[in-house]
Amino acid sequence: MLASRLGRRFALRAVIFAAIANFALCEVAAVHSLTTNFYLAPTRAWELLVGAACAVIGEQPQDRKGTAAGWLGFASIVAAIFLFSDDIPFPSHFAAAPVIGTALILVYARPESGIGRVLALPPFVGVGLISYSFYLWHQPLFAFARLRSRDEPGMATMLSLAVFALVLAWATWRFIERPFRRHDYTRQQQRRAAVLFGCSLAVFGAVGTYGIATDSVRWRLRPNLDPAVVELAATRELRKLPSPTCPPGFGDDAVPCLILPPPPGGRTVALFGDSLAEASLPAFLAAARAERVGLVFGFASGCPPFPGIYVYDGNYRPERCGERAMEEMEAARRFRADTVFLVARWTLYNESAGISRFHYWLTREPAPSSPTLAQSREVFAEALPRTVTAYRAQNQQVVLVRQLPQFELDVGRFVERLRYSEVRAANLPALTFAAGRSRTEFDNLAARSNRVLDSQLSKGTRIIDLGAPFTRGDRYVWSDGRESWYFDFAHVSVAGALQLVPQLRGALKANPVGNAPDAATADVRPSP
Repeated sequence: MLASRLGRRFALRAVIFAAIANFALCEVAAVHSLTTNFYLAPTRAWELLVGAACAVIGEQPQDRKGTAAGWLGFASIVAAIFLFSDDIPFPSHFAAAPVIGTALILVYARPESGIGRVLALPPFVGVGLISYSFYLWHQPLFAFARLRSRDEPGMATMLSLAVFALVLAWATWRFIERPFRRHDYTRQQQRRAAVLFGCSLAVFGAVGTYGIATDSVRWRLRPNLDPAVVELAATRELRKLPSPTCPPGFGDDAVPCLILPPPPGGRTVALFGDSLAEASLPAFLAAARAERVGLVFGFASGCPPFPGIYVYDGNYRPERCGERAMEEMEAARRFRADTVFLVARWTLYNESAGISRFHYWLTREPAPSSPTLAQSREVFAEALPRTVTAYRAQNQQVVLVRQLPQFELDVGRFVERLRYSEVRAANLPALTFAAGRSRTEFDNLAARSNRVLDSQLSKGTRIIDLGAPFTRGDRYVWSDGRESWYFDFAHVSVAGALQLVPQLRGALKANPVGNAPDAATADVRPSP
């Protein structure tokens, strides 16, 4: 607005310059904080500024070049729809295709010819008129459908709600938007509308404030007081270890430390990894105490225990994970651990599953221009053997722990719904079994990671699979109907961790100092 006072040409140059500068900021955020980059406006202002540039340029004359530009804009949008995938970080420079494509249509498309004639057809115009209302309506409908169902609503349900949202969007446009756009209201009607709007805003504000102050409006639900359901919820919620832990470190991690000193003349082992290592700590502590073994512990959430790697759009700055892994390796040397257990959610770095899109991909540099899942897999396949070799150079054995079963179901959400349902104890075993996951599904998801782990068997590295306690026939389960062994879809609760103790005690006994097991002694099932 200020630039426009100095003339149209100056305003256009100012807007374009601001858009380019903000686009550069968006590119930086795409590397360091992709979630923030997506949801917040400061790094997406360039998209709005492109619209501002369109307003300054204005409609251009319709000629052969203008018609071609309109079709080019349409092609850019269609290409983005069909060629972009979840492997592409967004927003980033990739967002320029649909944004500039839209700008070309705004400036050059006319209803008389080209793509403008197509977009001027009544069906497209009708959808355009109600599109924003449809966008607003679909979100609460989908959200309440998910809240109402213990499982993810099916496709038929979601499609029905989408059609219903279209009906509501048309009604909103017909009975709210169109009347609101009239300019012949009397002063009395304007005052009445203002009072109604103010009262509505006050009511919504009061309800929202009450909900926040009371931790949601709990009285609207009747809790299930069946002792079995209460106990199941209690075991799920117990995920904090009462034992002493390492000193606080950098955010959601623990500085490597000697968490359990060895008895005089005893040996020491180490446990390193990401948040799965933290979740399994109760099992390692119990097993180490039973076998009279010292324990060194350290973890960083979202960080594989590989020195020298970078993690794209993770929990910390890209280089922090590699630095923490170096600190862990130094701690293992300093406390003279003879065996190092590496525990991590390996699929997080190898597959685009369970976490939104491209988060936690591994890269060779802190600020990659176009990270890909294929590159993350390559870095994983290089970093794991390099890490094993580095520990063996310190005269330490390495035990790679295969990832525990990961569920598609959010266990915490499922259990919370059980707390406000009519389910009884007799039904819990069948309900929780049905809410498990096919072994074939998860084994296929973990197959690539397991093959990389298995490649280390020839180096004398031991691999253990701790998934047996969660296996029932052809399914993985997160509960026996009495305890919840997981507190979310991937992390074991304390009750679940304690299921691993017998196997871990065996693993601690099987790795005496200086004895490097060969492939024949690996405690592992063949990978799919």
